[in-house]
Amino acid sequence: MKRETFRAPDPVNPDRHLKLRGRRWHYIRRVPKQVACWDQRGLIQLSLQTTSLEVARLKRDAIEKADDLYWSGVADGQNAQTAMQVYQAAKTRARALGFQYLTADRIAALLPVEEILERIETVQATGPVEAPALLGAHPEPKLCVREAMEFYFDTMAVDEARGMSAHQRASWKKVKRYAANSFITAIDNKPLLEITRADAQRYYAHWQGRIAGKNNTKAVSANFANRNFGNMRKLFRTYVNWFALDLKNPFDGLSFRNRTSESRVVPPFETAWIITRILAPGALDHLNAEARLIFFALIETGCRPSEICNLQPENIRCDHAVPHLAIRFRADRLIKTEASVREIPLLGVSLEAMKRAPNGFPLSTAA
Repeated sequence: MKRETFRAPDPVNPDRHLKLRGRRWHYIRRVPKQVACWDQRGLIQLSLQTTSLEVARLKRDAIEKADDLYWSGVADGQNAQTAMQVYQAAKTRARALGFQYLTADRIAALLPVEEILERIETVQATGPVEAPALLGAHPEPKLCVREAMEFYFDTMAVDEARGMSAHQRASWKKVKRYAANSFITAIDNKPLLEITRADAQRYYAHWQGRIAGKNNTKAVSANFANRNFGNMRKLFRTYVNWFALDLKNPFDGLSFRNRTSESRVVPPFETAWIITRILAPGALDHLNAEARLIFFALIETGCRPSEICNLQPENIRCDHAVPHLAIRFRADRLIKTEASVREIPLLGVSLEAMKRAPNGFPLSTAA
C-alpha cells in the first residue's frame, strides 16, 4: 500500500475532532477505511478530561499527531509481527529523551498541560522522527493469547529458559503452549490484555469439568488443572509487568484444591509382577544395550531417568573407595532443584551397570 499521511480533514478548523459532552471535551475521530483492517477502533471516542477548550485543543493536537503517525506507519507496511518491536523501540526512544513512553490516550488523560507542551516542543526541536515516541503514536500491542505465548518464549522468558537443554526447552514450551491452547479452545484466541474476570471464571469452570470428567472426557487431577491455570496466570502477569501496565490479573485467586493428594498412597509393585514382567528371562530383550544399562542403574539409585541419561564421565566414580554418582549442575542443562545436587552410592546391579558405562550414555536421547 502506498504510504500516506493522514491529516485533519479541515486544518483551518481549530476545533476539529472536538465535541463537548456535558462539561468535558472529547476527541472524536473515525479510523480511515484504508487502515481499518489494522486499527479496529472504528470511531475513536476519547475523553480529554478537561472543561477548558484551550487545554482540549492542546491535547487534541497530541492525539491527532499520534494517530496520523500510527496510521501512516501501518499503511506503509507495519503488521502485527513488527508492532511489538516498534512499540519497544518507541519506549526506548522516549526514555533516551528523558520521558516515560505513554500512549496517546494516556498522555491526554494523565499529563498536565505543561508536560504535553514540553513533549511537543521537544519534537519541534529534535525533528518529527521523535514524534511517535513522545506523542504516544504506537498503542500497546494487542497480541492474542497464542501470539503472546510465543512472545513470552522469545522475549520475556529468555532468562527463565537459560541453561535448558534442547529437550528441556521443548518440554517447557510444550507445557505452556498446552495451557494457551486449552484457553483458546475453552474461550477464544482473544487479545491477552482483553481477557476479563468473566473469561477467567469460564476457564476455571472448564477445568472444573475436566477434573470431574464431564462430557465423556477422561478426568484430570487438580494438580494438572492448577498447572495449566497457573501458566495462563503467569503469562498475563509477566506480560503486564513487561509493559509496566496497571492491570489486575483476571486469573488471580482461582485455583483447585487437590483433595486426593493427602490420602493418596502409591502402592508398591507386587512381587509377582516384578518376577513376571522384569525378572523373567528375555523380558528386557526389546531394549538396546544402553537402555538396559540405564534401567539397571535406576534400580538401586532412585535417580531420575534424565539424571542417568545425562551423566558425564567425570561424575561416574566407580573407582572410588565408595563407588558413587555425582549429580551436579551443568551449563547446558538445568537441574530440577538445588536439592537434586547430591552424591549417590552405587551398589548391586546399579554398580555393575555403571561399570559397563564408564563414559555415560552418549547415544541415549538426552532429557
